[in-house]
Amino acid sequence: MNKPISMRDRILNATAAILVEYGTQASMSKIAARAGVSAGSLYNYFESKDVLLRAVYENLAEAMIHALTANADPQAPAPQRLEHYIDSYISFIWSDPNRAILFEL
Repeated sequence: MNKPISMRDRILNATAAILVEYGTQASMSKIAARAGVSAGSLYNYFESKDVLLRAVYENLAEAMIHALTANADPQAPAPQRLEHYIDSYISFIWSDPNRAILFEL
């Protein structure tokens, strides 16, 4: 059974999707509508748009770090570690092509 997604995560996911569509000029009202909450509710979780955008990129960075370090062998020779890193990076980006757009913003 799937764990219900928290309101904070719904807002973060909606923000990432809106960023892909509209860029950083996306309005809080568009984000709220995508998340299915009132614009005022956003401020219960994030004090400003800047804080919300920072949280989106912090989540993205955490996911990337996890993807790049999962199954990495610190004892492997450097060329093998580099190859693992590059393969993991490519897999991470292309598992969700919108991530590449988020990295451009």
